[in-house]
Amino acid sequence: MKTIVTIFSVILIIHSPLAQRRRNRIQNSRNSNVPFFGIPTPPPLPPLQIPTLPALPSLPLWQPDQMDIFNSIQFELNKGWAMLEELQNQVLQNLRLPIHDSQRSVEYARPRKPKPQRQQNFYNIYRSLEKSYSGNSDVDELQGTTDDFDGRSLVAPGQYPHMAALGFLTTENRIEYKCGGSLISPYYVITAAHCCQVNGDTPVLVKFGIINLKDENENSEIPQTRIISEVILHPLYNTSLHYHDIALLRLQEPIVFTRFVRPIRLWALDRIPYPHVFTMGYGSTSFAKAPTNILTELDLTLVRLQECNQALPADESAPEGIVETQICAKDYVHNRDTCQGDSGGPLQLNLRRRSNRPGFRFYLVGIISYGEVCGSGSPGVYTRVSSYIDWIASIVWPEDFQNF
Repeated sequence: MKTIVTIFSVILIIHSPLAQRRRNRIQNSRNSNVPFFGIPTPPPLPPLQIPTLPALPSLPLWQPDQMDIFNSIQFELNKGWAMLEELQNQVLQNLRLPIHDSQRSVEYARPRKPKPQRQQNFYNIYRSLEKSYSGNSDVDELQGTTDDFDGRSLVAPGQYPHMAALGFLTTENRIEYKCGGSLISPYYVITAAHCCQVNGDTPVLVKFGIINLKDENENSEIPQTRIISEVILHPLYNTSLHYHDIALLRLQEPIVFTRFVRPIRLWALDRIPYPHVFTMGYGSTSFAKAPTNILTELDLTLVRLQECNQALPADESAPEGIVETQICAKDYVHNRDTCQGDSGGPLQLNLRRRSNRPGFRFYLVGIISYGEVCGSGSPGVYTRVSSYIDWIASIVWPEDFQNF
């Protein structure tokens, strides 16, 4: 009987108004920062941020051993890329900007028509150079492919062994190829003066013997890369004008001549008796397109200066119009043209060898300088190499030049 009374008393206490009020106070304290006992509590901690790992490839039925293999490969791959990037950064940081010189051979800087004997002088120089070529000096120049590349023809390896790509050191410590050039001796590349400073970037190295600049798997025995030690601008070049747009790049180490890397001959006559010329580059194939980074060629026809001046609009950078130290050329049939990224590259004659020997001899007659919008139908303008032949020879072949 006493037990029943006790249980009944407990029930009455639990359901009493006083007990209900205490339960309400406890519940209210849980919903606030002040507990039932009146002691303030600190604000709640923010939720723990756990980084999310990248999702694994959705392969079916991952097994524990497969997961271990995948993680191991991923770790080694990331480590390898990090090491490669670090190595590239070290190489780029050790690259020094080349010396710039605009006062070399000032006494021979004034453009002039070459003397008649200059062609024979350069014939002797290049005959001597040919003896240093690896293997047979009369290796046939390869023919281009017939593949059409947006109106141009793809170039075969070794077809134009003098072609050079100028690499620029960007502010992000990377190499970008923005201009072309032509190898004329073991130590020298000839290019456009405006290519020696492109949007604040300076060329620091030159690559030879390569068709696709983005192909990292290309045969490493063919291409050759050289650091530029000196940039020699023509003394009369003015950055605000298109005239005297010519420069020489001296390489830190000489080129090793092979069938894939060899110099082009300089055309040392004022008159160009052949109307058909060729040009090439790694640049865009039409206006506003990205550079192809693939070497392509096109053939052009020389344009008389009078016709060229009539075709080109007035240009404040060419206040005298097109002058004798420049050449104009265009494609009358397909309206093809050189474009962004081709500057500094060659305008050349491809002349068949005599004595029934196969192949061609290449002669540099011009350097890609400027023009209107690519494919506009207007002629392109090129620096005439023969007008600067004495200035070039006095720097590249000073001993031979003394005997000219």
